[in-house]
Amino acid sequence: MHTIKNFFPALHRAYDQFRAALHHPKVKLAAAGYDVGNAFRVKFPSAKVHDIGAYDDISFAGDEDWAKGLLHVEVINPMYRRDLFDCENYAEAVAVDIRREFGVNTIAWCWGYANGGHGWDLFATRKGIINILEPQTGNYNPAGYEPLHIIHVRDMNLKVGMVQGQLLSKVFIALTKSWAEYKIALHKPAVNKAPLCADVDFQQLVQKRFPMMEFHQLDSEIKTVWLDDWGKVVKFCTVNIPAGKATFPDALSVDISREFGINGKAWCWDKDFNRFLVACEPDGKLLYIVPSVGIVSAPPFEPIEGIQT
Repeated sequence: MHTIKNFFPALHRAYDQFRAALHHPKVKLAAAGYDVGNAFRVKFPSAKVHDIGAYDDISFAGDEDWAKGLLHVEVINPMYRRDLFDCENYAEAVAVDIRREFGVNTIAWCWGYANGGHGWDLFATRKGIINILEPQTGNYNPAGYEPLHIIHVRDMNLKVGMVQGQLLSKVFIALTKSWAEYKIALHKPAVNKAPLCADVDFQQLVQKRFPMMEFHQLDSEIKTVWLDDWGKVVKFCTVNIPAGKATFPDALSVDISREFGINGKAWCWDKDFNRFLVACEPDGKLLYIVPSVGIVSAPPFEPIEGIQT
């Protein structure tokens, strides 16, 4: 039997998502040949731009519609928690949600220098202007933000972003989606998070297994779960969440952080932009996650780069 403790947060979240879904932004394709990755490089020449994915089409939200999309993603993110859901997680979550909910792939997330180490978002307008977004406050173009790494994932579900229904249709879709989210939230499994042992280092484990991979660990404190609980987490985030919610490993990584506060995982890719997640148990044993399959016993390929958030 579900408790009142589970019921009201789920209902509140579903209502927030319903309100945000009523303000669906309009999305248009860019002119052929527009290279948003290069636009990021021109704007920030000292940053390394990771342009990931083989999808060629580029889509924009109208300048006036960015706020509508941000309203949607802001209401579904949890409270700030150091390492478990902090600035880099907010930045990655905003980029993932804008891309998969609205089909907009001219947004990137990054980390670098802004009052110390920090994570934030970048987005391009149809006029080719690159804007800085502070995802935790909603402020645009704050001063002193200089990225070291920019993560731009091109994959998207364009059909989602291009649908422009009438108000009644939007209300119906929003209600249906919110009801699904509400039912899912009531069935979220309980897992026992445990900090890694002092003598186990996630970055060291991953780099020992993949010595040729460039690896970025953005959290200092790692929390993870045992294999049985990893199975529950992956099943919930790939099967029980509505279609499209965990299409790509970076989206799955966001869902795991947001829903369970687990950061003992990283998403990786190879030169052809194939991707999977590598994760660990509290004893340091590595496991591998392919969103379309689940947990597998061996990595499907040798990655060239990976990010832990």
